[in-house]
Amino acid sequence: HCSRNMLVLEGSEQCMVFTGTLKHGTSDSKYILNGNKIFEWVRGAACSGWLLKWPMQSQKFGRRMRRFFVLRDHILSYHVTRPADEEEVYSNYSLSSLHITDNTTVEVGRYMFLRSMVITTPLDKLWIRMQNGSADEMKWIAGI
Repeated sequence: HCSRNMLVLEGSEQCMVFTGTLKHGTSDSKYILNGNKIFEWVRGAACSGWLLKWPMQSQKFGRRMRRFFVLRDHILSYHVTRPADEEEVYSNYSLSSLHITDNTTVEVGRYMFLRSMVITTPLDKLWIRMQNGSADEMKWIAGI
């Protein structure tokens, strides 16, 4: 890929990036060029933080609970406490998780008369309390 003063060569194992001054570097990540900017595609947590959730549709009734959510790759998991490391994110330590697929929808709606983000997967539905138009809300919607 080529853009103004950058050249990206993609191999099967690595990418090489050359600048207009012929400085270069290699990486195992994928690079995306957009105009005169380069972005590194890194698999990892798109979002993490404390949110208020209601019970999932499959859990029936209950009260709002404060949980630490992690969106990583295609899995949205939530925990009672903040995971100490990457292993804890993928372990059975999480209370529950949703697998994000192409059929997953994210909508802003109301649950119990309060503004909520509604995440619907083929297997379940999750309601998360959101503030009206907050930056946090936009970050999560874009991430999912």
